[in-house]
Amino acid sequence: MVPRVVVTGASGFIGGALISSLRKKNIDCVGITRKKFLDLFTVKSYEDSPLGEILIHLAESNNRPDCEQEGAERELEARRTFEVLIKKGYQKVIYASSAVLYGDCSMVPSKVTDPIQSMDAYTRIKMSSESLALSSGGTVVRLANLYGPGMSSDNVVSHILNQAALDGAITMNSLGPVRDFIWIEDAVTAFLAIIDKEATGIFNVGSGRGTSIRELVSMVQSAFKNKQDVIELCPLKKPSNLILDIGFTKKTLGWAPKTILKDGIREMVAMKIKNHA
Repeated sequence: MVPRVVVTGASGFIGGALISSLRKKNIDCVGITRKKFLDLFTVKSYEDSPLGEILIHLAESNNRPDCEQEGAERELEARRTFEVLIKKGYQKVIYASSAVLYGDCSMVPSKVTDPIQSMDAYTRIKMSSESLALSSGGTVVRLANLYGPGMSSDNVVSHILNQAALDGAITMNSLGPVRDFIWIEDAVTAFLAIIDKEATGIFNVGSGRGTSIRELVSMVQSAFKNKQDVIELCPLKKPSNLILDIGFTKKTLGWAPKTILKDGIREMVAMKIKNHA
């Protein structure tokens, strides 16, 4: 029997790309959202999601300030929703977590065996949901910084692209942070590999390479073939590094990212120029 894949948060950045890829591969899938989309299944609450063989749970807020403001209420809601979904009886549960759980103090790439830490409501939600997924025999995907077509305007790559497309200086809070950036389609293929391999446990999904915000700005400027002034509002007082070690993921899933950051940035710049031509 061909498994049915149920994807919560299907109208979001990752969800939209994942549903599109599943459909292209003729995999039976249902995209769940609380918004109204013609090609998605709309629910009032994610707890009302239909049953299938595989659940990919993406429906959690990635807005850290909002999570912090709502605090315990948001945490309880997220846990209750995921608990209800798990109790429905999916054969496999895959949960989209975040690399931020490792913190930003390590000078070497973070491994799945490294300790994780709770810093705020957002990370407490992630830790709680990871525990629920793993206790049900499921899979956790710790994602690096995603970028690509369909990304939010709040994405740091979007922020730089939007400024670089205009005249005037590029203004950033800090240029020093080093982060791991992964192309959206590469992240999607990792989820597909997990389904294909029926893999369980924790997997880091990133590029395995660190890029500073300063370098990212330079890449965007190079792709636009311009060189505005760059203003840094709040220089770092101490290093901030978050890079993922993807060795275990590559070995276990037979997966590897294909799009290097420079090429991804060039593609995003080309799309932006075309859309504003």
